[in-house]
Amino acid sequence: TNFQMSSKKRSSSSLPSDPAHYSSNWKRFKTHVKKPVSGDGSKLLLLKNWKPTTVGSAAPSGTGLSTKYSRMYKGVTKAIAIDCEMVGVGFKGSESVLARVSLVNENGFVLYDKYVKPIEKVTDFRSAVSGIYPHHLEQAEPFKLVQKEVSDITKDKVLVGHSINNDLRVLFLSHPRHLLRDTARYPPFRKMCNGRTPSLKKLANLLLGVVIQDGAHSSVQDAQVVMKIYKNHCEEWETSLR
Repeated sequence: TNFQMSSKKRSSSSLPSDPAHYSSNWKRFKTHVKKPVSGDGSKLLLLKNWKPTTVGSAAPSGTGLSTKYSRMYKGVTKAIAIDCEMVGVGFKGSESVLARVSLVNENGFVLYDKYVKPIEKVTDFRSAVSGIYPHHLEQAEPFKLVQKEVSDITKDKVLVGHSINNDLRVLFLSHPRHLLRDTARYPPFRKMCNGRTPSLKKLANLLLGVVIQDGAHSSVQDAQVVMKIYKNHCEEWETSLR
């Protein structure tokens, strides 16, 4: 995700311990495939035999979950990770506007993933980094609709992200500060990088042993990585906030 802000007015908007079943999805994380399933980079496989899934679809094969438990596994959790992809508008595409937003739950399942109709004329799709091409935005959702849906889903939730204020800015949303968890600002992660702000790519490599953003970014993949990092460290993270 790259970011330069476009100026518009913003509008407002003790995690549960993991059940044993939840961990199996994440344990296979290192077996992820970093190449896109489709040539445009819009969908990525992260886990062996597992594709990012939307709420309401069938449970992944081999989970062994009951229908009731499957709904819990894929549903909205107390923490949600967010990531956005931006495209450039204005002179030489120097300002950023929202083009895609993804939300995942604590188990890595995709709660929300939509392309967004830019609020200004796109002058640089930044496709090599954003993974966004003109055809992605042909049937994209209106910005106001996406903004409301994201606000509704994340209301009163712990919101996890990397440089999360950038994502909130392009959505023109705010979120209670005490409910924000930013992997770019968490002191122990910064300490690992000699006090500098770590990139998500570096954290993924250092903390998870995986390679991401090798080419075009995917907001789904980045949100899943952010959530995995947070879940691995949430006990000490939450304790430090008390």
